[in-house]
Amino acid sequence: MPLVFQNMGWSSLVVLFLLVWRVLSDDWEAEVLSKRSFREHTTCQSCLDARPDFGWNPDKRLCGGWDNRKCTDDERDYAKDHPYILELKSKQQVKDMRFNLQELTDDNFEDIVLDTTKHVWVEFYVPWCRYCKELEPVWREVAGVFKDETEVVIAKMDGEMYTKTAQKYGVVGYPTLKWFPKDMKHGMDWASFRPNPESAQLSKKNLVDFVNGRVGTQRDLDGHLMPQVGRIKALDSIVALLEDDREVDFVALAKAIEQQAGPVYKGKLEEHFLKIYLQIVKGLQEHDFVVRYRDTIESQLLDDGPDAAQRKEMQTELNILKAFQGLRRMSVKELRAFSRANSIDTADAVEKEDFRRAIQRAIPTGADRLAKVADVIAAERAALAKAEAEAQAKARRKADQKRAEEERQKRRAMEKEAEKASPVVKLTDLNFNNTVSSAERTKHLFVHFYRTRTLLDVWEKVATELQGQADVTFARLDVEVAHKTAAQVGIPYTRSGPTLIWYAHDVADKELYVSGYHYDGPQTKKALVAFARNQGVDPVEDLPPEQVPDSDVRALGRSNWNDVVMDPTATVLVLFHVPQVGLVSQVEIECEKAATSLTAGGRSNVVVGKVDVTVQTSLAWRYKVKSTPTFIGFPQSRKQGERYGEQHKAAAMRKYLLDGGYRASDLEDLDAGPSYDKTDFILGDDETEEEDDLEDMEALAHEEL
Repeated sequence: MPLVFQNMGWSSLVVLFLLVWRVLSDDWEAEVLSKRSFREHTTCQSCLDARPDFGWNPDKRLCGGWDNRKCTDDERDYAKDHPYILELKSKQQVKDMRFNLQELTDDNFEDIVLDTTKHVWVEFYVPWCRYCKELEPVWREVAGVFKDETEVVIAKMDGEMYTKTAQKYGVVGYPTLKWFPKDMKHGMDWASFRPNPESAQLSKKNLVDFVNGRVGTQRDLDGHLMPQVGRIKALDSIVALLEDDREVDFVALAKAIEQQAGPVYKGKLEEHFLKIYLQIVKGLQEHDFVVRYRDTIESQLLDDGPDAAQRKEMQTELNILKAFQGLRRMSVKELRAFSRANSIDTADAVEKEDFRRAIQRAIPTGADRLAKVADVIAAERAALAKAEAEAQAKARRKADQKRAEEERQKRRAMEKEAEKASPVVKLTDLNFNNTVSSAERTKHLFVHFYRTRTLLDVWEKVATELQGQADVTFARLDVEVAHKTAAQVGIPYTRSGPTLIWYAHDVADKELYVSGYHYDGPQTKKALVAFARNQGVDPVEDLPPEQVPDSDVRALGRSNWNDVVMDPTATVLVLFHVPQVGLVSQVEIECEKAATSLTAGGRSNVVVGKVDVTVQTSLAWRYKVKSTPTFIGFPQSRKQGERYGEQHKAAAMRKYLLDGGYRASDLEDLDAGPSYDKTDFILGDDETEEEDDLEDMEALAHEEL
């Protein structure tokens, strides 16, 4: 036990313990009361009228602060005019004025932000936002960095107090930074300029770098001009270590620089900097001129007298003064930097004197320095001419790009006007499904899917010619833009030619209604007009199909479909097939056998027919024929068609027809029939097939008896 406590009696220790406990308990009670008080005060007025120790605190905001939506307008006005709040605002305004941070209102917004002579950066904030409070000191420091830049304004605006202005410029979250450059006053989001998440962080460095990059200002994080501002590299090489050179004629050197460099920099920004160089060269005739000149400028910068432009000029002079600095004033770090800048080999240098000797040997003095002026300025003249030529070429490219963009915009405007007057409907990913699958569609829809513009002019002419005449709507869709629809329709990415799909409106089947079928005919105006006028059917399909002589199998097409297949008194079995040139398939032979036996038996109400799907494409599409050969039956009572699922043998076909076709699957339940290899049905010399044919014929004859 410490000596102090050993000398105290037990009673004294108890008293001391009670006193400490009392003090600690008071602090704890105060903290509890403070938190409880914050929770109890749910309105601005009651919170502000509470004791100062337990009253409203903008940092804690346990009541919700300005975000407490239960507060009435009267209570909010009371809080905003309260002396405590006004005192906080006054302190805040003093800080903002010191850092030249502008506070915007509805009254001064246009005068400050829309000024076309200034670049303005605005932070939209709300007082209760935690992220806004974190950004507040950083934003104030950024304003301080650019307070000497007359063309840059850093400002802030309360988005809750001035909601109309915030909404006008699309502010939906806080904090939001809006950039208003001189030539574009619609307000651009700062986040849109950030290429990656790291550069989008609201750090002081990122914010300062943004302004430097967009405006061309050259400020470091402390608000000083960067060391290279005002410096001319060619002149730096001439005046390097000039403070230590006592052999040169300063007047002659200044005259040579003025004669040689004056015409080179005339009319350029460097002309002003050249005058400062010449002033310092002439002043070096005085002893310790550089030191005295620098001390004078630094003392003036500490005063409040100079304005922003004067302060910038002084900082530029300080930067140029460093080019004349002698070796004795340089640190080792500065000596290394000087060596690198002037390409001096100091690899063997260890001590400070080693660096100095190496630099002194490399830098000319006296008459050699004077003779160096002509060579340096000649090289500078060539470099500036090259840079100017590159700048002119860049300006020409930029002008060409601008002119091309203007032409593109003009062409787009003309295209939009043409689209309004065009009979062709433009489809996109957003409206394609609704347009095609709409139950209210009362016309056929003929859609041109394209990647190139080869068919657009023809498509426009076809739609114009049929406008108001045919029961069809023409549309187009750019699959290079509408990738989702292209994948949905099944247009391969490698297909460069146009794809034309007809969406009929007079089909009851929902799948056929939304899938459509492809037009594979000639892509000429005449062919397309004829196809559309014929309600999405190739005129060739309306020609009578060619009937094979002495065949009992009926050749079917659109011209005789209703008379034969849709006859309510007949049961019909139809073969959809692709004819083989010069060959007869086994399936056709079986159909012929079945038809012959039925004709021989006097069965006039049963028919075997066939459809050439290479010609009758619309019939194949309507009955969902997706492979060949495919049989579809049409019994007397079910003329919507049903998929035939029996063997492709004459006996099975005959039995199906005589039984009324009740062994098939309805087309509504089966989308595609069985797929067969066409080579399996080519007639050959197989003895087994001939034997089967004989057995089938015998069975048919037996049934007839």
